Amino acid sequence: MNKPIPPLAHPTTPPLHARPLPHTPRPAQPLPHASPVARPLPQAPRPAQPLPHASPVARPLPQASRPAQPLPHASPVAGPLPHASPVAGPLPQTPRSARPLPQTSRLGQPLPHASPVAGPLQQTPRSAQPLQQPSPVARPLQQTPRLAQPLQQTPRPAQPLPQPSPVARPLPQTPRSAQPLPQTPRPPQPLARMPRLTLMLPLARPLTRALAMTLTLMAAAGTCAAAPPAHFDARVEALRKQIGVPGMAIAIVEDGKTTLARGYGIRQLGAPATVDADTLFPIGSTSKAFTTAALATLVDAGKIGWDDPVIDHLPDFRMADPWVTRELTIRDLLVHRSGLGYGTGDLLFVPRSNVSRAEAVRRLRYLKPTTSFRTTFAYSNLMYVVAGQLIEAVSGQRWEDYVRDHVLLPAGMRTSTADNERNFATEDRAYPHARMNGGLRGAGDQERLDERDDLGRNAAPAGGIASSANDLARWLQVQLAAGKTADGQRVFSDKAHQQMWAPVVQMPISQMPPELKPLQSQFSSYALGWDVVDYRGVRVIWHGGAVFGFKTAVVILPEKKVGFAITINSEDGALIRGLMYELMDHYLGFAAADWPAKFQAFSKQQVTQGLDLLKSAQASPAKVGPSVTPASLAGTYKDPWYGDIEIAATPAGLGIDFKSTPRMGGKLEHWQYDTYITRFDDKTIEPAYVTFALDQDGKVARMTMKAASPIADFSWDYHDLNFTPVKGKQ
Repeated sequence: MNKPIPPLAHPTTPPLHARPLPHTPRPAQPLPHASPVARPLPQAPRPAQPLPHASPVARPLPQASRPAQPLPHASPVAGPLPHASPVAGPLPQTPRSARPLPQTSRLGQPLPHASPVAGPLQQTPRSAQPLQQPSPVARPLQQTPRLAQPLQQTPRPAQPLPQPSPVARPLPQTPRSAQPLPQTPRPPQPLARMPRLTLMLPLARPLTRALAMTLTLMAAAGTCAAAPPAHFDARVEALRKQIGVPGMAIAIVEDGKTTLARGYGIRQLGAPATVDADTLFPIGSTSKAFTTAALATLVDAGKIGWDDPVIDHLPDFRMADPWVTRELTIRDLLVHRSGLGYGTGDLLFVPRSNVSRAEAVRRLRYLKPTTSFRTTFAYSNLMYVVAGQLIEAVSGQRWEDYVRDHVLLPAGMRTSTADNERNFATEDRAYPHARMNGGLRGAGDQERLDERDDLGRNAAPAGGIASSANDLARWLQVQLAAGKTADGQRVFSDKAHQQMWAPVVQMPISQMPPELKPLQSQFSSYALGWDVVDYRGVRVIWHGGAVFGFKTAVVILPEKKVGFAITINSEDGALIRGLMYELMDHYLGFAAADWPAKFQAFSKQQVTQGLDLLKSAQASPAKVGPSVTPASLAGTYKDPWYGDIEIAATPAGLGIDFKSTPRMGGKLEHWQYDTYITRFDDKTIEPAYVTFALDQDGKVARMTMKAASPIADFSWDYHDLNFTPVKGKQ
């Protein structure tokens, strides 16, 4: 037994059970083996001392169905321990004040041998918390206190035991409480040699059943279906053949486990090699999340901050506006709010390029903004090119090498590549396909493309990674585990991961046609390399990717602990989007709606409308022009950010050659007025109108361009070009 030690006074904590007195109350001293009732004293209150041998809390009652109900004029707390009464009633005309508990240094911090009830408990599910409402003490008795009786099988009044306890503590979920006292409550203090309260606290059987039922329902609401849809492989294979996709791969991760990783179809038309779980597919703009992860590792290392000005790490970095140059941060690079328009500058790497990454970043200063800085979302691949150059400047490694060493390999993605050399050296890789012979891209028959005519490698940080089903499953595991691999290795910190998924910029919500209206989001935003949207009220983290001949989607349902990736070796996006929503419906518990068929119908409608518009526009050009002879148009023209093109007069007519883009040349045919149309030798390149503007002397003052197809991808940003003649080269 410990001798009680007077506690330190707490200047801001009033007594726990104090009741008003006509004069200033003072807690009474304890009476031996009697109720700890305070007698009025004329001085200010001070903590009373506990009785020896008193247990501070009721022990758990065996097989109790509910907390004890108070008897008339009795305390509504749980049954007493031997030699203890839960609460003693007040003596006549004497208010009762709670006595402070011994061996405590300050609120919530127990001294040695003190009970862990008041302070924080270690490895115990509950601890007593300071009361926010007046304490549920016993109702005043007429003459003498009556004691609560212990519970048996049913809530029957317990028989009183001798030797009242100085304090009784209510059990959680007590259905009733006594009337509150007018004084402010004081949090309970620890008692000497108190057993841990939370080691065993029995609940009544009805409460146990209700709690178990609630937990079961909560668990069911927060988890996903246990596996991919039934007959999913057969469904995928049927859709692939129906739409005409040569090959594809799918990865699914549920609750940290890979439940599906496999390939379907063939790697290329005309060859028997099949797609498997390790076949490499270029994954396009889903690579942006890997560039973000690479930056996150530098943030974790303390070398950069998300909100560092870019110019601090790239001193030669310039935007057209000097103020934007000073203010643009690393975060701004990743969220498409620089003020540049959609796809502005993409012709520096589309369809290919001989411009270095550093040179592409230097030319950025010549691109004119279309909106104010940080006011509008406009997708910008070029900002990710800057991010890749910044990684090289800070780390001393090329983006390709740094991403491999600090993201891909630590994540266990050993077959994935960040450069063409390793990709082309891998035998198990898919080849690109597209529909090219139907009047515009996306219409006609499927045909294989030249894999080496891919995007310029200067833009690899925006879309240059190739991966497989197995590796994408590992990437999903890292994302779902907030930066950790399945075996617990850290790729980036949880803090960095939170930044990656935090919405930054609001995106416009595209209006869906009636048959796809249920898929329309209510909010749409962009985080660091990820889209953050809702689907049927559930948060979705995802991103799409597209490069010539390939399409990809990576989708995460964080609250369901599910992620999946779909990649194909063609440009038939209807299969990607249809399966994406079909899988989300499965894991969210909605009925199947055959979204692939609806997306396929919508895609065909778009292609048909595009063909109609193109035919209508080209059906009856004006029989006017040109104003000058074609030979007078020959010469070299320069755009500040793209560089030079050359127009040559040949016996067969005018030809055009884009000097910053290898093998981007062809014929110029007169269209109307002073506008010509390109007929590129590489039919995978979008045709464009070329318009010459003449000055007052009839000489060419400038030349502009515009994509001929009404459904051309925005990366064909001919409209951002403004060529002027180079003097002396006309």
